Amino acid sequence: MSQTAETPPANHPKIDIAKALTLRLTKNMTYEQIGATFGVSKQSTYTALKKFLKLIDNPQLIKTYRNHKPELFEAAEMELLTDLMDEDKRKAATLNNTAYALKNVNEMLRLERGQSTANVAYDPGASMARIAELRLLLESTQAQSGYDNGKAITVKPEP
Repeated sequence: MSQTAETPPANHPKIDIAKALTLRLTKNMTYEQIGATFGVSKQSTYTALKKFLKLIDNPQLIKTYRNHKPELFEAAEMELLTDLMDEDKRKAATLNNTAYALKNVNEMLRLERGQSTANVAYDPGASMARIAELRLLLESTQAQSGYDNGKAITVKPEP
């Protein structure tokens, strides 16, 4: 039998899976408590969330990971850096693969710390030159419009 627009999905029509996941991960609710929220059994809740079990089976572990992500990235970065210097491991894996992994972990760490992951060039000399250029443009515009630092000025007509 094909499903029509009027027929609800056969898989757990009463369970909002996104909300159920949120309840499990943020409120540490049991499958029974989540089921009660949606008016379904513990088993129905478990079945609906079964494909996510590897990710959500231990909400406390996820909370711990979330709270210590920068430290975990630093540890992974240190391990990868150690691998880069280990001759036996370099023989087993390409240097490029290990360096690529190190780069990715370093970028994740920088993101967790709120730092940029892109190289941004800054030339203070060029910035100061641009500021001086804009200042001259502003002064010129003010003079042409009859204002000087917010005060009206008298413009003499040309002969």
